[in-house]
Amino acid sequence: MRHYTVTTLATADEATVQKFQRWILSMRPSLDGEDGESFWAWIQDHYSENTGTTYIVQTLTGIIFGTFTLGTDDRNVMKEYDLTGLIFGGVNIQRHYRGLGLSEVLIEEMHKLMEPQNDYWLFTANNYFEVGIQRMGWELVQTISTMEFGDENLWKFENPAI
Repeated sequence: MRHYTVTTLATADEATVQKFQRWILSMRPSLDGEDGESFWAWIQDHYSENTGTTYIVQTLTGIIFGTFTLGTDDRNVMKEYDLTGLIFGGVNIQRHYRGLGLSEVLIEEMHKLMEPQNDYWLFTANNYFEVGIQRMGWELVQTISTMEFGDENLWKFENPAI
C-alpha cells in the first residue's frame, strides 16, 4: 500500500494549495537550488498558459514532500535544443525530507504518466536524482546551460514501453 497521494495543483483543495505555495515560496537558492518566488511564478505560468500540469506529492497525513511538473517546455530548453516530446521540470523534494529515498517516489510517479508515443526529457544538476533516473532507464544526452541554473545535465527517456 502506498503511504502517499499525488494530486494536481489544479484539483488540490485550497488548504493543500496554500501549504504548497508556502513551501515553494520558502525555497532559497543556497538551500534548495531554487528561488521560491521565481519558481512559484514558473508554476503559475505553466498553469495559466495550460502548458504543463504540476503534481503535488504528500503523505497520507498531508505533509507535502515533493513536486514535479510535466509540460511542453521548461526554460525554453525544448525549443532551444530542438527536442520533441514532453519535459519534466520543477522536480523538487522539500529540504527536510531529502536523503530519505523520496526521489524514487517522484521518479515512479513520473513514469506512471508516460505514454509510449512520447519521448521524455528533464535537466538537473542533482547527482542523487541522476543516479535514480539512470537506474530507471534514462540516458544522459549532454550538458546544457540555462540562464536560470547554469550548466545542467539533459536526460532523455525514449519511447517508454509501459
